[in-house]
Amino acid sequence: MLLLVPADVLRPRRVDEHFAVEARAARGVGLDVAVVDHDALARAGDADRAVAAVPADGGEAVYRGWMLSSDRYAAFAEALHRRGVRLRTAAAQFRRAHELPGWYAALAALTPASVWTVGTARTEFTGAEVRTWWVDGACHLVGPHPDTPDQFPPESLDLTGLAPLVAGLGLSFVTVDLAMRSDGVWRVIELGDGQVSDRPATTAPEELMTALRA
Repeated sequence: MLLLVPADVLRPRRVDEHFAVEARAARGVGLDVAVVDHDALARAGDADRAVAAVPADGGEAVYRGWMLSSDRYAAFAEALHRRGVRLRTAAAQFRRAHELPGWYAALAALTPASVWTVGTARTEFTGAEVRTWWVDGACHLVGPHPDTPDQFPPESLDLTGLAPLVAGLGLSFVTVDLAMRSDGVWRVIELGDGQVSDRPATTAPEELMTALRA
């Protein structure tokens, strides 16, 4: 499997510093690493230029990088396909994980009632969020949220009710963030595509790469 990460803006042959530790960890577990030009993809909309440094016929790939819109990701996937590289997460899967309407119905029983509108909403949630990492429908990592990297989840966190619902989405690589309600019930706050979900500093990159390799 090939890991795709953003290139450094000033030194385009090198990995962006933010993702350098994950790139090293990927190589450490036997994965190949290639860089993509995030600015060319996200700002200029030139997907073919963005993937010019990706080896042709590289097989299956996973992206770990900065945020992309669903449309830009679809162009990214098409440009890679032309080079003989297939993203493990297809464009339709990315949109389903990345945008709330794609996953809300499947997890509605475990997440607060939501509407698509403009504005803010108040909650009774208490404590820090938890970020869980799922590969092919199975949870491989449970840890803190990137915003609160030193606040680890309790060992009592039970994902048995969530697991079949996430598996039912049929998504390759996602994160699910949870928070405890004031009555002690864990609720889903957000599901996102794992390729663009930030890794908290206290979660070792080797753990994430090992999960992906599995």
